[in-house]
Amino acid sequence: MSNIAELANCPELNFIEHMLKEQENQGKRLEILEGRDGEQWRKVVGYAITAVLGIALGYIFKQIGM
Repeated sequence: MSNIAELANCPELNFIEHMLKEQENQGKRLEILEGRDGEQWRKVVGYAITAVLGIALGYIFKQIGM
């Protein structure tokens, strides 16, 4: 029993537990950052498509005299 009590109070074990929690937190933050990149690209693509459609419609309307 004393070995278990000693292990529970072991500084190395506490350090490992702390590092595990920190690694989990970093993983969550990384997922958030990766998601932001995806959101930014979707916005850029959306704006590009809108611009191309606007130019195409403007050209078509100019050709038919509107």
